Amino acid sequence: MSIGRSHWKVPILEVRKLSKEFGGLRALHNLEFEVSKGEMLGLIGPNGAGKTTLFNVITGFYQPTTGKVIYEGKGISGLEPYEIAQKGIVRTFQGTILSMDSTVFDNILMGCHLNFRAGVIRDFLHTAAAVREDREMRQRVQEILEFIGLDQLKNELAGNLPHGQQRAVAVAMALASNPRLLLLDEPVTGMNPVETATMMDHIRNIRGRGITIIMVEHDMRAVMNICQRLIVLNYGQKIADGLPVEIRQNKDVIEAYLGREEE
Repeated sequence: MSIGRSHWKVPILEVRKLSKEFGGLRALHNLEFEVSKGEMLGLIGPNGAGKTTLFNVITGFYQPTTGKVIYEGKGISGLEPYEIAQKGIVRTFQGTILSMDSTVFDNILMGCHLNFRAGVIRDFLHTAAAVREDREMRQRVQEILEFIGLDQLKNELAGNLPHGQQRAVAVAMALASNPRLLLLDEPVTGMNPVETATMMDHIRNIRGRGITIIMVEHDMRAVMNICQRLIVLNYGQKIADGLPVEIRQNKDVIEAYLGREEE
């Protein structure tokens, strides 16, 4: 059963009759929903529900078996992941993907290169355009460091940071690529309560900048407190769509997911 409907009016993302199969395994089935500009959407469900598969289809790592993904009014299914990222859809991953032997500053700088316009040849030749853009990128990294609260750690090696700060660096890297739609895949996994609260504050501030966010997360308290709307998946299908208070009371959701967490 699907409950509730979004009250948001201007979609930034539309998923239409989306299915994804791996051989005989159906990971997503006839999935449909919209995400509006500026919305904070939570995507929840038990392990194996299809949440990460959906992220992979949206971002071009997987191609849909049937259906399509529409971003800002245009179909993006079939595009390469880098092409989708350049259009403004950027994601984080369940595992922290950092260069552990590089500094925090240099890790975030890598995220900026998605929008680096000067090009490899001009960069190699140290043209004025390349020098100017390098300066602009470094200034942007500094602004992100201050925004995320990592300025004091910018010269630390990423591998020396505790888990929570490494996750914050991964989010900062995503911000460096200037997203309009940010997909967060379990951003507080493995964090203690203090780290979780800090990350939730960062996510609220990111949305405050006008960035639309879809968040996959198993920490139900965090999801319920921060998301305006929740979509629940189970076995690749949408079983509920509504406000957090509605989702809490939905019998299908309790049986498929919330009830297990409470037990």
